[in-house]
Amino acid sequence: FMLPLISRPSCDSGFVETDKAGRVYCRSGWEKKFCDALDASELITKISLEQLRIPYKYKRRERNYFPDFLVHLSDGRVFVVELKGADPHPRQTIAKVRAAQAFCRERKMQFVIVRKRKEISVENLFWYK
Repeated sequence: FMLPLISRPSCDSGFVETDKAGRVYCRSGWEKKFCDALDASELITKISLEQLRIPYKYKRRERNYFPDFLVHLSDGRVFVVELKGADPHPRQTIAKVRAAQAFCRERKMQFVIVRKRKEISVENLFWYK
């Protein structure tokens, strides 16, 4: 299943009904399309949106990062997925990514950043072990 990704963020936010996540709120058309692709994939058993809290430090302050997706695969692997378009705060993003990588490593999970491309295959995104 190929997922077309939009070239610029859409204001197409709203609720989506899914089999693997129930009713979820997506903040963009890109999140909706990605959620639909995950929901359609036989590799995926469960999806959560912005339900995981990862503490991190930025500018000497404790903060919380809520990655876009928590994805459970049928083979038992778990991925934390962040959709990333233009980044107005790259230094803060680096702090979030480092915290997410450490968080995932400690829990034997994988952290993935999905950048905007014309299309992406869900199967290709989660192929490696």
